[in-house]
Amino acid sequence: MPPASELPDSLRELAFNHGAVVRHDPDFHRDMNHIIAEIQSVLTPQPNIPAPIPVPAPSKPDKKEGWTENRLAVLLAVITFLGAVTAAAITIIPPMLERADNAATQAASFMLTEAPSLTAVANSVASIATQPASRLPAGGTDEPTQIPVQPTATESPQPTQTPEPILSPEEIAQTPVTRNEEWTPTERDFDGVAMVLVPVGCFMMGHNDGDDDEHPVHEQCFSTPFWIDKYEVTNAQFTRFAGHASAQSRWLDEDRPRENITWEEAQRFCALRGTRLPSESEWEYAARGPNNLIYPWGDGFLTDTATGSKNSNGQTAFVGSHPSGASWVDALDMSGNVWEWTNSYYAAYPFRETTTPSAQGRVYRGGAYTNDAYYLRVTFRDANTESFRYPNVGFRCAL
Repeated sequence: MPPASELPDSLRELAFNHGAVVRHDPDFHRDMNHIIAEIQSVLTPQPNIPAPIPVPAPSKPDKKEGWTENRLAVLLAVITFLGAVTAAAITIIPPMLERADNAATQAASFMLTEAPSLTAVANSVASIATQPASRLPAGGTDEPTQIPVQPTATESPQPTQTPEPILSPEEIAQTPVTRNEEWTPTERDFDGVAMVLVPVGCFMMGHNDGDDDEHPVHEQCFSTPFWIDKYEVTNAQFTRFAGHASAQSRWLDEDRPRENITWEEAQRFCALRGTRLPSESEWEYAARGPNNLIYPWGDGFLTDTATGSKNSNGQTAFVGSHPSGASWVDALDMSGNVWEWTNSYYAAYPFRETTTPSAQGRVYRGGAYTNDAYYLRVTFRDANTESFRYPNVGFRCAL
């Protein structure tokens, strides 16, 4: 290449504006190779691109030598640079375009398959974002902020219901009854003997239209429930509990009432069972209730509801033969079949329980198979000595 001094004036200025200073020394080609290598390292992608190595600025040429650079070297450097750029573009651009195309295809597929899920997630995030985050306590904490989760419609908390206490029959019976219909009969087995529960309540004892000893009518109240045998004591039961009597029953069938028994023998038998004879007022209350009935079933006599003189054929019936004649607590045969001993001494009304012996003896109630309707009234009273026995007198126990 000609030196600058040999160029025409029109080219000399152009060479200085667009050219590069090229030294006339053995290091020229080494320097050009170094420049080309640096350009290729920049254009070629590497896994870890090192920081560019700065090219030392050429030392300022001597003024006289600066005019010796030639145009040919400049053109060669430019051509080499452009060639390297073109080669790098040919090498790099196709794979980049292919990767971009694959990425676009995968993005489209992802949006088609995952868009519904992303929408649900976005909605959930939006819902949570609207809820206030819990504040950190004073002083801060390392624990993450808790975001309250709102319950869904199906998770709405229900008020806790306190279960109703389960009451025993005795507890239920502590509530006073004012009408027979308020009470639901309750039966329990005590050592193989059916007994029925009599609740707390009051009734009017006596009958103004009855015999003289049935009035005046007066109120009797019970503050404690009690149990009474559902049936009259039978021959079978008397034997099973080893009851003792100096005379046997007139009729010996197991399910007929144990009769022909004295008050003393009846009282001892109830004690064997851990029970007692009922008082006269307890017996009448269990038979008629707060409704103050004349008969266990009502105020009118019905022949088929009791064993009396009109249907007994002169003998006792099996206990419980007339279920329609049950009292309000479900005690059977309170009218008819056999008279029933009570624990009470006979005395004029108003009734009061006493331990003072009476000349008339102990009271028995209910009438028997030998009596008509008048004597089968539950208000009718009769009595005899504690040693009295007869085939139409029996008993039942209370607790």
